Amino acid sequence: MLTSFGFTCQQRQAVRIRPMQHRHLLPGLVTTLLLAACAGGPSRHDGHVDHTPDAQAVQRAQALADSGYHAPESATLTLALQQWAVAGESMPVSLAFPGQGTKLPLIVYVPGLGESPQAGSRWRQAWARAGYAVLSAQPLEFDAAAWSSDLARGAEFKALARAHLKPELQPERQRHLQALLEEARRRALSGDSLWQRVDFERIAFAGYDFGSLSAAAPRAMATLLLSPLPLDAAAAADMERPLMMVGSHRDVDLMGAVATPQDRVQAFDTLPPGNKALLMLDGASHALLSGNIGQETADEDRTDSAPAPRSRNGQGGQGGQGGGRHSRGAGGGMGGSQGSSGTDPQGGRSSSSGRSGGQASAGGLMQAQAVETLSIAFFDAHLRGRKEARQWLDRDAANWLGELGEWQQR
Repeated sequence: MLTSFGFTCQQRQAVRIRPMQHRHLLPGLVTTLLLAACAGGPSRHDGHVDHTPDAQAVQRAQALADSGYHAPESATLTLALQQWAVAGESMPVSLAFPGQGTKLPLIVYVPGLGESPQAGSRWRQAWARAGYAVLSAQPLEFDAAAWSSDLARGAEFKALARAHLKPELQPERQRHLQALLEEARRRALSGDSLWQRVDFERIAFAGYDFGSLSAAAPRAMATLLLSPLPLDAAAAADMERPLMMVGSHRDVDLMGAVATPQDRVQAFDTLPPGNKALLMLDGASHALLSGNIGQETADEDRTDSAPAPRSRNGQGGQGGQGGGRHSRGAGGGMGGSQGSSGTDPQGGRSSSSGRSGGQASAGGLMQAQAVETLSIAFFDAHLRGRKEARQWLDRDAANWLGELGEWQQR
């Protein structure tokens, strides 16, 4: 039975969420459905496709979650959207904290180009349920307003990508991220009850798409790059810290910043060995890897398209120790028999007989669950030093993933 959320669609500051008592998947789904309703998400009544997952899809994804790595979970979440003064500018930030606990490791999440700090809600809330404080922000107003620009309105997407890839922008992003962390520390010292719970000695960075450029640069205990832009040779050679990359064979988009999905993770083989991991999914699109509301099922029914314009304030082998290469389950893991969505080489859907809509929905939900479970295990291993997380990644993760994709470590 669903418990009370204490949540309203109009609320813009602190929100406390008390999810159903199920591991990993269902709390995120319940939150997603509530937030989608608040955002006026599409339904069958307005001519759009209803992407609410069916019961069979949820059960399959829940079975995958139950068979994987389990982190202790918080029964409640505290969510907040705030305006901070950072580097002399007003910057929207989104917070996700577990309802209780102290000495929380901090994950700083940098969303994709044009996304608001509320993007990536599935990943951010999953990490918070697992006991992490999560701070999300767009470092530059220029990046936040990308989809309101003249280039975006004119569908000049490749030119838009070039404009935001200018080398001189990266030092500015890093300066704003550093100022963001300094503001968080200042709040802790001034008595802010949330930030006093954070352990600033244990910080990880995570970033999606263009946000990976900012997430890859700072010195941190660990780094997670989702659908990353390619690292240059110097940055790859300097990456001594633990790093996890997440990509997909269907990971294409309209920006043209990379030529093929494989180019997004081309740096993995050149990284210094030790605590490096790559999750390469078979069927997840670029949109699903954003972790945004509804993409787990909407992703099954269309290929990627450009995001809607947003304002800055908008809502928006073996896997053993030492690293089996191209580790892939032989079909015996939970992912092996579930049937992720088929794709063609260009990233579109292939014709696939014998699959109901429920089975297709299960594919998207299960691929999202794979990202959630593996990223939590990665953070637990390297930010918390949990031996059981490292052992699961080394011994069990590849077989658990099954045919959903490949798990590599080096």
